[in-house]
Amino acid sequence: MSADQATLEATASAVATKVTYGGGITSAFGLIATIDWIGWVGVCVAITGLAINTYFQIKRDRREEAESHARVKSYTSKCGDD
Repeated sequence: MSADQATLEATASAVATKVTYGGGITSAFGLIATIDWIGWVGVCVAITGLAINTYFQIKRDRREEAESHARVKSYTSKCGDD
């Protein structure tokens, strides 16, 4: 994986987290102000942010798992050479 791609994924994940928080705050404001459509917009924004964040977390977990397996394979092959 290139450094640019890792940076892009980290940035997207950070933005998605902020979007989720913004959606939650908007929903709370809509609830307090009893403006239904603002509440629904906030819920939609929060769900979208959560979905984007989940997507990038799953991608990161798979990448880290593959790196871990490669590292373990490298260590076991070095131990077998002794």
